[in-house]
Amino acid sequence: LYEAFVAPWDPARFGFSQRAARESVLMSVHTDRHAPLTADRIVSEPREWAVVDFATVESGRARGAVDTRIVRDGTAHALALWFETEIAEGIGFSTGPAPTSMVYARMVLPLFEPLAVRARDEAKISLSALPSIADYVWTWDTELSRDGARYGGFRQSSFFGEPHAASELRRTAD
Repeated sequence: LYEAFVAPWDPARFGFSQRAARESVLMSVHTDRHAPLTADRIVSEPREWAVVDFATVESGRARGAVDTRIVRDGTAHALALWFETEIAEGIGFSTGPAPTSMVYARMVLPLFEPLAVRARDEAKISLSALPSIADYVWTWDTELSRDGARYGGFRQSSFFGEPHAASELRRTAD
């Protein structure tokens, strides 16, 4: 999945740097629609990030932080977000990783660079989704540590994933 995001921007492909385009892609929100995420590709324990009760929600903003543990050795490429819903008592569904595809894709927030992880490493993740004119501005901060020592992490935002007109920014600030 990660390779599909970055491969078109490999400098070896055309003989010149496409760093700006690659960085833009890695600061953008994606889905796993073309390569569905399965449970065997997840390297950490899933964690609940936010709860939205549509009967009482007043704002489209969501922020939260989670700590999770890496459960197997591998390479972390992205954060994957999905939802679980209860439509009525005892009736609901999940878009979490599964062996079969779902109607709804999972959201994928790529890491700026893949990171080698080991079982028992710790990950601290802060996420925010703030409404903007067209959609949401997503921010994802990751920090990985092993035996209490930080060894990797990134601060990323979809704000930097695409250009914005000054007029859009002024409307969003109002």
